[in-house]
Amino acid sequence: MNRLFSLIILLSVLIIGCNSEDFEIHELGGNLIESSTVINMVDTFTIQSSSVITDSIQTSSLGSVSVGRYVDDYLGSIKATSYSKVDLGSVFSLDITDKAQFDSIILVAYSTGAFWGDTTQTQTINVHRVTDHIEINSDTLAYFNTYSLNIDPEVLGTKTFTARPKRKDELGARIYHDFRIKLNDEFGQELLDSALNNNGYLSNAVKWEERFEGIALVPGETDNASVLNFQTDSMNIRLYYRTVGNSSGGAIETHRDFSISKTLSFTNYQADRTNSNQLGTSLSGLVESEIDIPSEQTNNLSFIQGGTGIYTKLKIPYLELLGQQGEAVSLLSAELLLYPLEGTDQKELFPLYGLNFEIYETDKMNRLVSPIYNSSSQVTSTYYVNYENPEDTPLYFDLTSYVGDVLANGMEDDEGLLIKLTSQFNNGFVNRMVINNDPDSRFKIKLRTTYAVQK
Repeated sequence: MNRLFSLIILLSVLIIGCNSEDFEIHELGGNLIESSTVINMVDTFTIQSSSVITDSIQTSSLGSVSVGRYVDDYLGSIKATSYSKVDLGSVFSLDITDKAQFDSIILVAYSTGAFWGDTTQTQTINVHRVTDHIEINSDTLAYFNTYSLNIDPEVLGTKTFTARPKRKDELGARIYHDFRIKLNDEFGQELLDSALNNNGYLSNAVKWEERFEGIALVPGETDNASVLNFQTDSMNIRLYYRTVGNSSGGAIETHRDFSISKTLSFTNYQADRTNSNQLGTSLSGLVESEIDIPSEQTNNLSFIQGGTGIYTKLKIPYLELLGQQGEAVSLLSAELLLYPLEGTDQKELFPLYGLNFEIYETDKMNRLVSPIYNSSSQVTSTYYVNYENPEDTPLYFDLTSYVGDVLANGMEDDEGLLIKLTSQFNNGFVNRMVINNDPDSRFKIKLRTTYAVQK
């Protein structure tokens, strides 16, 4: 303890001091170095945790879409369906004298390398036409995780496969392998015939949109495998065909790409939480943003999940009592520690390493009121797990400024904290964290405060 106090003096750190009269930030100085000053550490605050869900999350214009289905033991089944506008690009026309012949038509996509679930299991992706109009306008400024579009029930193409989202070359560099789905020959021949007709729907963008708005990638209804993530800027529908040149008389193989719109692509996430009760973690009641499901009702666990918008909410009801530990309490630090439940950081199924989280103040309606700041920087935390000792690796947030503000100004009864993935992970991926808050566990949620007290 004396060693810690000497170190604080040596570094002249800024601390927050408070007493019954005022609250200010100042350097640790001689006015606090008295024989009656004691430094304490407390991490036994009562912390109430619960799981909440947000209304919606923007999933358009992210540069990627997700597709697939898996069943999570804690959160139930997760189904991701993507919708994308297909652009015509430049006018596509062929001369009848080219004697164009259809070869094949495929959907080409490239993995981002991100996935969630078991990629060793067989899964299916079906391609359908979108029959609704896809556009950004004054009525639709963006597309969200709860949005869906009408599709033609006829399947344009299908593929059943075992995923390989991550590959590396001989030097260990990541390879973004191409993923291909063969589409119906009738569809490809239809496109080629239109190109041979100068007044066909490939002659201008308006006719194209009237005929072919976009595609949906739909997972198999009973799949229990993985959700895969694909780049939109390299996704396209590729039409292969041959022409016969007049000069040589030989066949020339060529292709035409119809690119996927990065802006007008989004993912719909559906969760069926009725089957999440096998581990005592039923979240079937999590249907509105105003609802809290306390950890006591979910086997002392709370949850964070991207894509579906599940956040962990915390309340620390007795935090203000920290300021009553003596005549003057000076806060030195406050650290929030959250531990993933042992066994839920499955490196090959639901990896947590490198995920970035943020923390917000919230109210009784579970709204994101304002982010937590230290000085001028927003408080975030990146989870770097030690796989040799994963159960002892917490997610850490520096809440020194927040706790200092509570000691100075108090807090409302309905005030709390929300922990969520940052937008990069929350909007585009379905990463999840299962947080332990068993009151009898040494890995329960903790607020560790260090403070100086003048007796």
